[in-house]
Amino acid sequence: ISPVRREDHGEYTCAASSSVGTDTSRVATLTVQERPDDIRVTVTALSSTALQVTWTVGVSGNLDITGSQLRYKRNDNSDWTPWTAIANTGLATISGLEPAVAYDVRVRVKNSLGWSSAGQAMGTTDEAPPGPPHGIQATPTSHNTVQLTWQPPV
Repeated sequence: ISPVRREDHGEYTCAASSSVGTDTSRVATLTVQERPDDIRVTVTALSSTALQVTWTVGVSGNLDITGSQLRYKRNDNSDWTPWTAIANTGLATISGLEPAVAYDVRVRVKNSLGWSSAGQAMGTTDEAPPGPPHGIQATPTSHNTVQLTWQPPV
């Protein structure tokens, strides 16, 4: 079968017949190997300075995934960070970000045939906390318990 496409993956038999009779071959399995594809990325805020990135690989190419990389940038047309190696777990955290900023994130994975196209998603960090609480008071309520009270940040 040439050229082989993803849809050609499957089991095949060959049947031959003549005036002498018919014969069928044993089943042969065709496994199409290719680079990974269909990387689906989700980005959620963990805090005002961190995003959680999750991804799934839709098509592994019938080979083990041997590497994953991530890059990101502010959504306001800044430059992409360099590709950074991450664990092949489908979960990563980006920290040290700015509060209340939208970021574009790309993830790509590889197998022995090469890198996938990058999957991309956008996420926004949470708002920064307005400040520390004030008027903190600790009142003992027993020999091993303290009640804490405070006022919200101004």
